[in-house]
Amino acid sequence: MKLISRKHIIAAILLFFAFIPFAQSQSLYQNECTEISNDGHITLKIWNPEKGKKYKMEDAQKDAIRVILYNGIASNDQCVSQKPLLQNEKEKSYFERISKEFFKTNGNWQSYIHSSNLENALPDKVGEKNWNVYHISVDRTMLKKYLEEQEVIKPLNTGF
Repeated sequence: MKLISRKHIIAAILLFFAFIPFAQSQSLYQNECTEISNDGHITLKIWNPEKGKKYKMEDAQKDAIRVILYNGIASNDQCVSQKPLLQNEKEKSYFERISKEFFKTNGNWQSYIHSSNLENALPDKVGEKNWNVYHISVDRTMLKKYLEEQEVIKPLNTGF
């Protein structure tokens, strides 16, 4: 009987953990940028087709921050495209270390939500569906500053 080598065990463990963040980040929320202000706030309409009317404000707020962190903003009539704050796997990995603390019930994420409300006008993508659509403004500038302070991302003035 052959013994499984250490390399195989380590590779299997790394492969297992590599898919955990991917599995956790799978969400069906959708968003549409409505405004990017000069003071660094990005306002989004955000909804979740899977949850529909059960989509809660707090979930929408956290998802809006995830859009800024992981997805960035797609260009449309109201907004120019914005790159995500976490632009590579190293930065995403560093953020994953603090994300549980960041997104806890009374976590730091709340300080980056400028405003939020239940939207009355549904985006064209939603159509006649009976979904909760939220209008949420995220302070991208302060969120970026926080990530720099936590050494998740490097400030632009640090060089290469």
